Amino acid sequence: MAGAQRGYAAGPALQGREAAPPGALGAPAPLPGHRYTSWVPTFRVAKTGFRFNAVHSFPNDHGYDRLPHGHDYEFTVMLEGELDGEGMLYDLRGLKTLVEYAVIAPLDHRNLDAILEHPSLEALASWIWEQLRPAVPAHLRLGLTLWETRSLYVEFWGT
Repeated sequence: MAGAQRGYAAGPALQGREAAPPGALGAPAPLPGHRYTSWVPTFRVAKTGFRFNAVHSFPNDHGYDRLPHGHDYEFTVMLEGELDGEGMLYDLRGLKTLVEYAVIAPLDHRNLDAILEHPSLEALASWIWEQLRPAVPAHLRLGLTLWETRSLYVEFWGT
């Protein structure tokens, strides 16, 4: 109540009042060792439309997935971090070339059973991430979204 008397709003609903200052009830607490105004913006860029066709099977499955079957995979690569000195996160043309060489060429029209011990969507996303990570600067987070069908996908950010 005391905060409301000073014109500060407690909680997320400001209801026309001014926002609470740092440290006030209902205001976000500053990070340890940081001033409230030291927030550094990060950006996330994504390159979509990477595609390849591949076949896989699950021999221990009791349904139709035990037989070899194919998918038209599609994935998006995401990079997150701070901008470089030229105001960019990463050269997306270079990313396209990297993906075509390191991921699409080895997977397109291949049998994933010969590449992955367990050719699940999750294992495939991890494999793709591992191919790309060495070429992406360490200060950037690397993630991807991989679709196996229109209604089945996995999102992976690695470690």
